[in-house]
Amino acid sequence: MRDLLVVVPTRGRPANAIRLLEAVVSTSTEKTDVIFGLDDDDETKDTLRARIKLVGCSSGHQRDAMVEVGPRKGMAAWTNRLVMPRINDYRAFASLGDDHLPRTPGWDKILLDANGGTGISYGDDLIMGERLPTAPVISQNIIAALGWMCAPGLDHMCCDNIWKDVGMAAGCLFYCPEVIIEHLHWVAGKAIVDETYKEAGIFSLAHPDWRAYQEWRGTRMTHDIEVVRELTRGG
Repeated sequence: MRDLLVVVPTRGRPANAIRLLEAVVSTSTEKTDVIFGLDDDDETKDTLRARIKLVGCSSGHQRDAMVEVGPRKGMAAWTNRLVMPRINDYRAFASLGDDHLPRTPGWDKILLDANGGTGISYGDDLIMGERLPTAPVISQNIIAALGWMCAPGLDHMCCDNIWKDVGMAAGCLFYCPEVIIEHLHWVAGKAIVDETYKEAGIFSLAHPDWRAYQEWRGTRMTHDIEVVRELTRGG
């Protein structure tokens, strides 16, 4: 079993994806791999595949850089599609966007150690800080017990709200401010608003994900918290 799989759905941003891969290769210290999920109608997919071959393991680090191409999906569905078939291959899984960038050497070890084998740990993204785990490391047993990494019914938004709700209520949410995983997001003036952002519905206050999140809180939240809480008790 390897330590950590960094899961990155990406679309139309090969430069971002390579920037992230290079950062993971240069800053991680554990047995940490990266997998990208690419829509089969993404015109940049071949460019990204070719450039990944130039990075991957060529740095001399023991890293595996993988790409999976499939029918078009949102971030949440891609995340689950990449994680669940590999659930027994890694101790934990990290959800990063292609606009995240690990800055802290050994960030993977710090976050793996922080969650202690059962938990959700995260660093400072320089936008939300402690308020929201936009780039968490989640232990394998939590995802296996829930049956998902991103809650069913979500497309792109509110995954991090659910991670926080579950982790806080179950007593296994760990913030590590010494870890910087910068979010190079348009809202902080660190990226341009491109088609990928627009298609994710970032400007819609009536986004269906907000309704799905409220539905989760009203129907499944108590159950999901109890599932994770049982793990923290050693159940």
